[in-house]
Amino acid sequence: MNAAIDRKLVRRHFSVSSALYDGHACVQKHVARKVSALVEAEAPVCGRFLEIGTGTGCLTEMIADTNPRLQPVISDLSHGMTMTAREKVPHAL
Repeated sequence: MNAAIDRKLVRRHFSVSSALYDGHACVQKHVARKVSALVEAEAPVCGRFLEIGTGTGCLTEMIADTNPRLQPVISDLSHGMTMTAREKVPHAL
């Protein structure tokens, strides 16, 4: 069965949960550490990077911390998640 996904409902649920999300995101943090290490090894020394589906900004923060000359551009379906990410990485676009 191929049920349609209610994007508005998904957006609303993630927005409501954004403040508490990191406390339950163990797997996401593990993956973010691995991806951040790959980016650190391969990223240019300056410029912009786009993170689609940024969530609470865990990966964005790691990349920005290890590559301070890179400008993060963040995007997420959930405005609440994007706002939480902006708190962690205020210079993100």
